[in-house]
Amino acid sequence: MDLLSLTRTSETEWRIEPHGHMRVPGILYGTDALVRDMDEKVYQQVVNVATLPGIVRAAYAMPDAHWGYGFPIGGVAAFDADLGGVVSAGGVGFDISCGVRLLSTGLHVDDIEPVKKRLADELSRSVPAGVGSIGRVHLDDPEMNAMLAGGARWAVDRGYGTAADLDRIEEHGCMSGARPEAVSDHAKRRQCDEMGTLGSGNHYLTELVRRAFARLLPRAALTLLYDVSHNTCKVELHEVDGRQRRLFVHRKGATRAFGPGHPDLPQAFAAVAHGLDRMEHLP
Repeated sequence: MDLLSLTRTSETEWRIEPHGHMRVPGILYGTDALVRDMDEKVYQQVVNVATLPGIVRAAYAMPDAHWGYGFPIGGVAAFDADLGGVVSAGGVGFDISCGVRLLSTGLHVDDIEPVKKRLADELSRSVPAGVGSIGRVHLDDPEMNAMLAGGARWAVDRGYGTAADLDRIEEHGCMSGARPEAVSDHAKRRQCDEMGTLGSGNHYLTELVRRAFARLLPRAALTLLYDVSHNTCKVELHEVDGRQRRLFVHRKGATRAFGPGHPDLPQAFAAVAHGLDRMEHLP
């Protein structure tokens, strides 16, 4: 990206001044080298996002932003519905609620080295992979609706995880207000046989991985450290210009990043903070 097209506001913050149909500025975060290495299309996509109705404060791009569909990947924007704000599929991504899950094995490299090939083979056998793969869980209509409404709690109740996992999952694994009836029959038909497949319905993969490890490395703990989603649109309250506003916050390849003591942090992290994958913060 051409740095001359930006206004530098700090060592790691750059501004695209509003022009054309932009309603707000664009804000990019990164060092000189990171921003210079961004695709020029990131610039154009941030500009495009800044033209959307109801956008609040700015269109943001994280330090590893790169070209995507609609928003850049690593793009963040909030919209106020009271001002005509939108919900944009391009601001979430095709892989809705894609995220990152970090597990601790409790093992050392020396424990895994002798069996790493066998472990890779075991994981390959245990986890169906690829679009169109068929998993071992097949859901009828009532169970599909229960899964959509219950999220990770549904999986834990059926033995595909532990209660302790829920404390380490964003939103405890279940978004309030889920409405299964709003999901199309076509989408449900696609999902009913794809539960627990890598690349389609990654809903109980952790349990499959735990079982694979247990067969070769029974001492492995496979404790969930944290699970966070980075392709979302959430209704959130944020203080903007001195007042609370209800916003549709889009994060595409970006996550929330909470400081110590934030009420949405898991208890285990309350004294510190979290910020996995790409981080964002709405000023």
